Amino acid sequence: MGNKLKEVFSNQEISYKGKISFKNKEAYKDFIEALNSVQEEGRTIRVNGVTDIETSVQTGNNIYPISEQEEIVDVIIGPSKEKVTFNIDTELGKRDINFSRFHTNDNIVLETKQDEIVYLKIVLEKGTGKSKITYRAQPEKAKSIKEIIEHYNMMVAFFDRLFKQPIEAIKKDTQIKEWNSIKSMKKYFEEAILQYKKLHFVEQEVEITIDPSKLQQDEEECWRDTEELYIILKKKMPIRINTKLTEMKTNDLKINQQKENIKVGTALDVTFIKRKEFYLWGETVEIYTSNLLTNAIVKEIIELENGTTKISYGEEDSRPMFISYKGFKTEKEAENEMKSIMENKETYVNAKRLWEYLAEE
Repeated sequence: MGNKLKEVFSNQEISYKGKISFKNKEAYKDFIEALNSVQEEGRTIRVNGVTDIETSVQTGNNIYPISEQEEIVDVIIGPSKEKVTFNIDTELGKRDINFSRFHTNDNIVLETKQDEIVYLKIVLEKGTGKSKITYRAQPEKAKSIKEIIEHYNMMVAFFDRLFKQPIEAIKKDTQIKEWNSIKSMKKYFEEAILQYKKLHFVEQEVEITIDPSKLQQDEEECWRDTEELYIILKKKMPIRINTKLTEMKTNDLKINQQKENIKVGTALDVTFIKRKEFYLWGETVEIYTSNLLTNAIVKEIIELENGTTKISYGEEDSRPMFISYKGFKTEKEAENEMKSIMENKETYVNAKRLWEYLAEE
């Protein structure tokens, strides 16, 4: 009879054992196929037909049961993973990017969580060192626009950290798989950061909060409104629009000539204040605009019964009619601008269209 205490306190290696029972041979076959897929592809797979799982440890000749599960509801198998953290310097300070690392037969894989604001996956081929990087931007999963900016900044810094120098500084003849793809990924995040910074400015300026979960709704229109608000409120530049007016009443608008001097064929400059609404992903932004209508050619003058005069007008081919405007958060600011709008006529006349401003960036 051996010394049981000696066996218990010995430094022999402990081994873990498991026994899995299956409903039938087909369930066993499916389980083996799932294991192979996990090993080859690194996928997490749900399997059916497992009826019982026993776990035990063995030291020497002794086997000790740990647990036995007889009522199996669900079984999911996947690769063994370990946490890997990159601490990187971003323009917002130091940040951590956390990956899970696991092995398949042919590759080493690093990936972030599937529900991260940016899902990132890096596959390194064993033996060759060849790599492939893929990503999925999911800004709708963020809690705020500021958080999107932070995570996108992390991605830009990570790409630079990955190659130990800014991507732009690497020579074009450097042998890196999918070189253009990596550069385009970084460019995507850099451009997106600029967009979200504009949106964050508008949020703060007009005191609204955009819900990131709504960012995929009316995307094109809302981003266009964001750009327009940014030019109005941040750059404070006038914007030229193609909208035309075909008539006016003299008690509604201010014109650059006395009413009695206006004749058919006269070219008018008309100024007026207008309230304008923008819609940003469920939030309404209201501003007041000081407007200058230029090159309005009088076509008809009609005296109305209430004593006002209605003037209808059009344009000449050589001098197209257009409106330029500046925007303000309050009506009072727009009224103050109207006091000197004709003194600043050249600024309004030389205003650019929205797309022209965007092309300059």
